[in-house]
Amino acid sequence: MPLCKYTGWLNFANDLQRTTLWEANRLQPLALPEFPNPNVQAPSLLSLVAGRHKSMIMRKLIAPMRYPSSQARRIHIHPHLPTLNHGNPILLADCPIPGNLYITSYNSNCHEISQRSLSWGASLTVGEEPAPEFLAQGLLSRLLMPFSIVLCFFAADHGGLQGVAETMQALMDNGQGSNLCSLIAPKAFVILENDELLAYTNLIASQYLVDMLQKNRMGNITVHFLEIRVISIPSGRHEAMMEIVYPALQEMHSLRQQCRTPFSFQHFASLFKSAYDHFSCTITEPFSFINASRLQAPVAPKLSQHIAEFLQKLNPSYPIDSAISVIASGILLDSNPPGIHCFDPVEIFHTFYRDHCHDAANLLQHRFWEYAENLGCRNKPIENHVAELAGFHLPMQDFFDVAYGTSSDSRYKARGLENALQEAFGTSGNLFGHSINYTSRTKVAVMATTTEDTSACLFTNYNGPGTRSDQCGYRLARSADSSRRVAVWET
Repeated sequence: MPLCKYTGWLNFANDLQRTTLWEANRLQPLALPEFPNPNVQAPSLLSLVAGRHKSMIMRKLIAPMRYPSSQARRIHIHPHLPTLNHGNPILLADCPIPGNLYITSYNSNCHEISQRSLSWGASLTVGEEPAPEFLAQGLLSRLLMPFSIVLCFFAADHGGLQGVAETMQALMDNGQGSNLCSLIAPKAFVILENDELLAYTNLIASQYLVDMLQKNRMGNITVHFLEIRVISIPSGRHEAMMEIVYPALQEMHSLRQQCRTPFSFQHFASLFKSAYDHFSCTITEPFSFINASRLQAPVAPKLSQHIAEFLQKLNPSYPIDSAISVIASGILLDSNPPGIHCFDPVEIFHTFYRDHCHDAANLLQHRFWEYAENLGCRNKPIENHVAELAGFHLPMQDFFDVAYGTSSDSRYKARGLENALQEAFGTSGNLFGHSINYTSRTKVAVMATTTEDTSACLFTNYNGPGTRSDQCGYRLARSADSSRRVAVWET
């Protein structure tokens, strides 16, 4: 089946004398025929904001027959063909300068069109003509920027650096488009076409642009743009832009991986649909990616009551640490339902569970909140991962009911091995001993053979039921004298 050449994606339309937002269902059709593994590939959205000069570069970046001959007056989206098979392929958002957005009445025979009335546009009276520039600025800042990892502004189409500064200032004045912007905002590149600009001039121009933006702002620019760079490319050599921008895309993808925000194509499309609905309802509230991911599987609204009831039913002698570990395990299981994007667990906890834990603490009127406040986890080994979630040091053995192992059978030099084991486990603790501050129910046993007759013996941290038969095939190795019991490092 031939691929559809239609690329229109987002715009505003006049519908019964009211302005509505429409979106052509472009992301899913892009994913299925063009990208080999949309459930795994994580696209990087590169948004280009300009006019004629951008159009010339776009024709270089994509196949000319797939680029509209007329200058874009709405937002289009294109795949970057050279990166179709990459782990993070590039999507190109072709955006007009905000003042050039064209509001139209639109019908499509080849793509499903989704239209939303603008709840926040209620102040616009019937027959009033909304300002296209205002609508376009909101669309860019509140909907596209949260999904973009790099934005490119073409100075020649904006009337120079001053014009670019005015456009960027207007985007920042709209506020943060999402709660992810505070974690990792997109980078901004300003493209100059000039054969005579030297490399150091780019740095001066970049600082000049930042100074212009900072002069009119009280807050931090990096909340909106992680970095602002002015780059010059030789006139007519448009591929030079990608030679500079592509490494930045890779760098941003790596940074977002650390924040767990690269989305698979399927998640990207689903989250964008939620953001589209959100934008139609409000232009002031940031979009929450994490909340949107749980729309179909919300957290139990009475979770705080469940936590409080669980703790109230516990025997007073039950260790609070163990109770917290059970709650932490439940939160871990509930935090990632099948099929959703795996966000940073700390962000998930703060979004969905922290208030529930706080409310449970208030219901119980004890110091449970001291543990709950630390219910969070990071990218660490599993024992630290869950221990930090539970707010206390949870030994690795508590993830197992029974653990058995065998001795090394003298395959290693004793001196070096003993030193390493003593350093790791210390010299004072014995296998059958226990901490007065923590009790583990995990049964640990190590099988070994004696040096006298090579008979089997068993070192354990627990007592077996009854008396073992002499014919059971092994004997329990434990001294009646507690001071002579085998140390942990010796097993």
